[in-house]
Amino acid sequence: MDSEGVLIPLIHEHLVMPWNNLRRGDCCGRFEAISDGYYCKTCDFFFHKKCAHESSEYIEHPSHPNHTLQLLSLSTIGRSNRCDLCGRFIADPVFYRCEICDFDVDRYCAKYPPPEVIDISETHHHKLILLKEKIEFNCDAKCGEIGDGFPYKCLECDLSFHVDCVWHPPEVNHPLEVNHSYHPWHPLKLHTGQPPDYSDGTCRLCANDNTIQHFSHKEHYLRLHVNGVLCDDNKRCKACTYPICLQSFYGCLDCDFILHQNCAGFLRMKWHVLHNERLTLVTNKAEVFECYACSRISNGFRYQHEDTTFDVQCGSVSEPFFHPSHPNHPLYNISLIGEFEICNGCKKHRYDVLRCIEDDCNFFLCFKCATLPQVVKHRVDNHPLSLCYGEKASAGVSCVAFFLSS
Repeated sequence: MDSEGVLIPLIHEHLVMPWNNLRRGDCCGRFEAISDGYYCKTCDFFFHKKCAHESSEYIEHPSHPNHTLQLLSLSTIGRSNRCDLCGRFIADPVFYRCEICDFDVDRYCAKYPPPEVIDISETHHHKLILLKEKIEFNCDAKCGEIGDGFPYKCLECDLSFHVDCVWHPPEVNHPLEVNHSYHPWHPLKLHTGQPPDYSDGTCRLCANDNTIQHFSHKEHYLRLHVNGVLCDDNKRCKACTYPICLQSFYGCLDCDFILHQNCAGFLRMKWHVLHNERLTLVTNKAEVFECYACSRISNGFRYQHEDTTFDVQCGSVSEPFFHPSHPNHPLYNISLIGEFEICNGCKKHRYDVLRCIEDDCNFFLCFKCATLPQVVKHRVDNHPLSLCYGEKASAGVSCVAFFLSS
């Protein structure tokens, strides 16, 4: 048998010989050198016996549950592909593909799919969730490269990472001091040794008198007010233009400049699901603009790239998006060419929507409804009005506002 050629059509086009010399496989490219496999003298190609005999022509994969993946040869498509999960170029001459979605995975990721949730990793200290939608993203790991695939995402920090950067993080040379958009008021210094207790999340330079200097209002200091109930009803946040209501806010000590506490922390640059270029937070213009996502008219802060402008509510939407009206499943923006969906909030036909991708769920939310404030005050009622959904909206609760069809 050792002197006879073997034909394994799913894996290789030529006759191959059983091979017992120690060698690293050219197939999956991830395993250590082993001796048990097959060798093609014509191509100088060696592949593991396991890869040869355990590769099915069709598989179901947890990272792509909607369609079956088919084993294909790179030679049949005539181009080199990257694995949509790990981001590496596929060195193996065969790989798994979904033609419908243009989804490719190498055989290593097909056999060992990345977990959907990672609680702790060397790359990031928060829980990471594997997205189930193919997106273009900027990897926030050391590589810093633009990715086009299925990244891990931190919902708390709005950061995205290549799967391979999470599992094989490159060595990081941290600078001793950085200026970071998450905390624009003070430079952040690298701390080594036993970490101090910062569990309260408070900057020690800001903690003494609850004042900050915001990059949008450098001429004066802003002081934190924990409860918006003390704020004038007519006061509106300069960023989102919504009334302060009951939310904590930063108020200027010398003028009427005011920001919600949450709005003061908006990222200065970010990616958005509706735009392929990175957006910049613009704070120094006062003209009126129309939001690209929801068509609201605003004169507050905006995220902008060239002629594309988002208000800060829509500009802050990222995937997966969680909304209290649909608490059990995350929402994603998957726009189908030429197809409009009916928003479950306003009941209007919308093209750009956030949708639930679970089977038979059929839940859609337009960007305008997705970014409505959860609590507002109204001139005809002395009590705060809470946004309600579905059965809650018809349960006889007093002092509530809810999604209405207009």
